[in-house]
Amino acid sequence: MDTRVSRRFWAGSWPLLVALLCLLTACTDTSTPPTASRTPTATMISTHPLTHAMGTTQIPIQPQRVVVLDTEALDDSLALGITPVGAAVSEQGASYLGYLQGASHQIPKVGTTAQPDLQAITKLKPDLILGSKVYHEDIYNKLSLISPAIYTETVGSTWKENLTLYAKALNKEQEGVLLLQQYQQSITALKTQEGESLGKTHVSVLRIMPDRVRIYMQDTFIGRILQDAGLPRPVGQDQQKKFSQDNTYDNLAQMDGDVIFITLYDKSNDQLKALTNQPDWQQLNAVKDKKVYQVDDDTWMEGLGIGAATHVVADLTKDLAPAQ
Repeated sequence: MDTRVSRRFWAGSWPLLVALLCLLTACTDTSTPPTASRTPTATMISTHPLTHAMGTTQIPIQPQRVVVLDTEALDDSLALGITPVGAAVSEQGASYLGYLQGASHQIPKVGTTAQPDLQAITKLKPDLILGSKVYHEDIYNKLSLISPAIYTETVGSTWKENLTLYAKALNKEQEGVLLLQQYQQSITALKTQEGESLGKTHVSVLRIMPDRVRIYMQDTFIGRILQDAGLPRPVGQDQQKKFSQDNTYDNLAQMDGDVIFITLYDKSNDQLKALTNQPDWQQLNAVKDKKVYQVDDDTWMEGLGIGAATHVVADLTKDLAPAQ
């Protein structure tokens, strides 16, 4: 081959060869960017499955922004060391329950337990919502579009089981176990204080409503605590599967016991006076023996969580203490 032709051939082909080499290199490059340069996304948050009243739901292992929809969920969350970013109140215009106000007064409200404000909840960008099927079954699907939601089956007599579920949801299982142990220790102390008299003291629990008196049975928050303490109920109030019974002032005998605990639904003494001014009231055994005690409606009836239970046991310990 002519040397001059050969040189012209290679000189003209060189740019083409360089381009071809670059193309081949690009096609075979399988390197990936350093892991450290990746930006975390919501899909990278670690989750785990939790079974609850509505099925099994994937939730964050360590939730950071929790919204609660009833007083029990608020009580339990605070007791477990979690301050929610939003909470529902018991009724429109209400404040948080008195015994919780110190820890909850700055928590934004998201409507009421009966009617949570979905728009307010959405704005808070929660990563976990705690509620109960008995209250919120009909809005579960809507809530699930905002955030994973964990529901208890019901409230009241299942308060210990509910605490255990919430503790799992909040990654606070050890704290939940400790709280229940402390509760049991306080129950044991009450039993030690009362001795044999405990099993002979029939306890009646009344809630004074605006137009009636509600007698609380065994299938309630307070009923479960009294059972734990070994305190029997008067005949008619010891029904295991019944929540309550509403009475008028015409049948006061059903309200009697060795001890009567009274709460006021609307904090008004007028309803209490209406009851205690009834002629038959003075004929009740607990009244004659001066064993009628007014206790806090917030803790005995409304709170429904471990914090409220702790207050109830403290009241029982104080009011049932043997006379010195």
